[in-house]
Amino acid sequence: MDCEYTELQYNAQNWAKKAAEAGWLSPEDIKQILEINSSDPSELFDQTVRRPLVVAFFGGTGVGKSSLLNRLADQAIARTGEQRPTSREISIYIHNSLEIRQMPNNFPIDKSRIAQHDNSKIKHIMWIDMPDIDSTESANREIVLQWLPHVDILLYVVSPERYKDQRGWNLLLDLGSRHAWIFIMNQKDKSAAGQIDAFKSQLSRAGFDDPIVLETDCRSDEEPRIADDFNKLKQIIHELSESHFIEQFELNSLNARYKDLRTAINLCIDRLGTQQSTDLILQQWHTIWLETASSLEAGMQWPIQQIARSYAVRPNSILSKFIKTSSANTETDTQTNDKITLWDPWAQTRIDDAIDQIIVAAGINNIQTSPFKTGLDEHRKQAENIMHSQVEQILRQSLAKPGGSMRRFFIKLGGIAMIVLPLMAIGWVAYELFDQFYKSSNSGEPYLGVDFAIHSGLLILVSWLFPWFTNQKLRPSMEKVAHNALNRGVILGFELIQSNVNQSLLKILEQREQYLLEGQSFSAACNLESISRTDTDISLLNRTLVNYRSNIQPPDS
Repeated sequence: MDCEYTELQYNAQNWAKKAAEAGWLSPEDIKQILEINSSDPSELFDQTVRRPLVVAFFGGTGVGKSSLLNRLADQAIARTGEQRPTSREISIYIHNSLEIRQMPNNFPIDKSRIAQHDNSKIKHIMWIDMPDIDSTESANREIVLQWLPHVDILLYVVSPERYKDQRGWNLLLDLGSRHAWIFIMNQKDKSAAGQIDAFKSQLSRAGFDDPIVLETDCRSDEEPRIADDFNKLKQIIHELSESHFIEQFELNSLNARYKDLRTAINLCIDRLGTQQSTDLILQQWHTIWLETASSLEAGMQWPIQQIARSYAVRPNSILSKFIKTSSANTETDTQTNDKITLWDPWAQTRIDDAIDQIIVAAGINNIQTSPFKTGLDEHRKQAENIMHSQVEQILRQSLAKPGGSMRRFFIKLGGIAMIVLPLMAIGWVAYELFDQFYKSSNSGEPYLGVDFAIHSGLLILVSWLFPWFTNQKLRPSMEKVAHNALNRGVILGFELIQSNVNQSLLKILEQREQYLLEGQSFSAACNLESISRTDTDISLLNRTLVNYRSNIQPPDS
């Protein structure tokens, strides 16, 4: 099971790192999951032999931890009072048949003192005298935090004057579920009535339903001691050192690690946002784009009109020959047209504002904005090229084939009629001319007169003029063609820009969904194992373990 947890923790941490690299999580979001300590007491010993129960003395300065350890060991293995250098020394008391395989990573070996004994009665117990947790030395807390994952039972030692110490309680509330606890009010000779009950009341608020609270008097042997619970403490620790209790402590610690890992994963999952948030982002983008496109379309009408006007006169048309345009005016119009730009800084600003609004909307919906900035920034640069490309394509197609297919058919038909009808008229006039000439030669009658010449000329002219006039009327205005083409190109450009942004948004949100599903799978894998306890053990074991509750409170001031 421990190997399964290690693999799960490794995969979950890699998931969090990748999500942070993609911008979905901040370094602060993944700090908790990366700092989870997966160590346990079994790491200190060779796995082939039965390991001892690791018991650590935990408490503030001057509460008598070292004195209590010396009394339990029946010898002065821990230096007390002024002999204890700056209260930062770790004293380890272990049977000489056992050997610590390795110390915790980065642990200051020079700050530890290992004393061995041959007392077979406490062979399966390793005692650790921890530094004072309330010291002003920050290194003390670091040493305690390094050692805590390697401890089975914490003997929380307090004194009548210092049982409300805030620093010890803070560590208890943060790490209480990972260890078994026995609470000792030392210096019983200094206690007052009601203090032990007040201490038990505080422990109840901290999550202990029926904690083991003992009173001891650990003055030196030269001083008379009052009756206390010291022998009861020795008996309880001796019972808890049995192998099946150690297995239960390991399972409880493993469950706590699963719980911590799941809490850290869920914190990251919460930072990925909810499905409702992502739906709102898509809805807000639709609204933002409708307003932006409407504003852009209205604002681009003037440049569209100016550009379309440059196509009003066709240089090669017959009409252009009758329009008097000076060369100076032509150069001025050309220069003016060159200055007209369909996509100007104003239009680019509108696109930038729209993209900025959707990025801000992501932040408002409690979703990290970095993926949106990275995924949408490219569309700022592409908008101008997309618009020009679409407009140019539609404009070229429209100018190459102006008007509809039916209209172009009649224009082509008119062009053919402009040739065929005059030729037919000329043919008919020629036929009449030769016919009348032949008849006049035989009969001697007068040859064709002026009326025939006039009528023939009018016939030929009308046969050409009618299809020409119809053709000119059917031929579309190039200004209108260009204007319509520009409008269609702009609309298609807007649609393409919107489509590209939509695809990027969907891709961004799909990536978020992928990280979310992975995180949820890791969270679901962190199922708390039920602790199997026998009827004879359940009372003692329950009293040493914190009960998971939501109403845990700090001690009274």
